[in-house]
Amino acid sequence: MSMRRLMLVGSWLALACVALFVAINIHEIGHVVVARVMGDSSATYHLYENSLDQRSIGHTSINDAALTADDLIAVYAAGVATTQILAVIAGALLRRLDGSNSKARPILISLIAACLLDAFFQALQGFRTSIPPSRFPTGVDAVDFAHLIETRIGVDSTLTTWCMLLLSLGWIALYLWVSRSSLHPSWSTDQAPT
Repeated sequence: MSMRRLMLVGSWLALACVALFVAINIHEIGHVVVARVMGDSSATYHLYENSLDQRSIGHTSINDAALTADDLIAVYAAGVATTQILAVIAGALLRRLDGSNSKARPILISLIAACLLDAFFQALQGFRTSIPPSRFPTGVDAVDFAHLIETRIGVDSTLTTWCMLLLSLGWIALYLWVSRSSLHPSWSTDQAPT
């Protein structure tokens, strides 16, 4: 591998790490802002949580007693919603670059990837985590969200988790299809053959 290629790979890895860091912080800030708007003035987040029963990157501390079940549903959904809004904003900025060879292009693409993957991995955590709903809140967004939907609306939490996973995959596919020419000009079907 040439030095130039190695530098390019290293640059993309560094951008990916920065984008992931930004996405995690934006995700947690989304939870905190909505919790505070709903009435929990003590809501905070920690970038790293290491307690006896849980280790996590990005953890929001909320006072469940200060919030209703509907408020909690909004709080648990807010993290992913915030990163998806950021993905749409980054996509709009990328579209404004209009195929130019801007240095902002790799930054925006890395940010979009990190934000879109947040939706998928949050939904996937609902299957991966084996925490009983009796230990609510569990600290895992998808598990807590699915538990609240089950207790509030009556939809089975496993079905809710599957729906979240399928919706996240559908959202990613739709986003990539709509943004294909902005993400990579050669993906556009609108171009005339050369």
